[in-house]
Amino acid sequence: MKKKFFVTLISIVVFSQAADSQWKNDFGIVQRDEDRTASASMFTLTSGQAQKKSVLLAVTLSLILPGMGELYAGNFRAGKYHLIAEGGIWLAFTSLRLHSTWERQDAHSFAAEHAGVDYNGKNSQYDVDIGNFMTLEDFNNTKLLNREYDLMYSGSSYAWNWDSDADRQKFKNLRIQSDADFNNSKFVIAVAVVNRLISAFRVGRFVANQNSLLSENWNFQFLPYADTMLNSGFSFHIEKSF
Repeated sequence: MKKKFFVTLISIVVFSQAADSQWKNDFGIVQRDEDRTASASMFTLTSGQAQKKSVLLAVTLSLILPGMGELYAGNFRAGKYHLIAEGGIWLAFTSLRLHSTWERQDAHSFAAEHAGVDYNGKNSQYDVDIGNFMTLEDFNNTKLLNREYDLMYSGSSYAWNWDSDADRQKFKNLRIQSDADFNNSKFVIAVAVVNRLISAFRVGRFVANQNSLLSENWNFQFLPYADTMLNSGFSFHIEKSF
């Protein structure tokens, strides 16, 4: 399971790098389009006529579901990598949580069979305690010697007695692995948050850049002229407004 977990994380990193390359490519395309516009002649370009996008809405959509902000902004080529990564993240999260639950159930069944444990009304600390001591008597005696009277168990419902030390250790290993998978699932949630923040930052920058270009108006004109010395030709006029 650990191998699958790290493979998933590596896949997420790869998708993130692919998205980064796509973002850089898209920004490059925007710059080349602007350069081609500047080299044209005898026309007026009014880019402000195109519809602007909301930076706030794009960012919000990506925070809710990575890739949706890019879809709204018209740049889903980059956003699809964040969306695919999101799917991988939640697949890893679900797998870890399910595996943790199954291991915990297996541990409880094993303890009931090999130590006579009754889990009704017990908490997670009880799992730790029965994995560290062979019997309830051993546990209570240790707490008595340490003067930890409030930690002692009373009543037959808390009793346990392992068939062998090997069985106790097997239960303990199952319980530890279950806890490890559960804690790893929390880390996956952190990765999901990072994926959202990266997607939101990139789409916010992309939309702001696009809106900036749409706010610019360029005018390019060739004008014929003639003076009193009978000289004639053309004048080239460039005007940029915001």
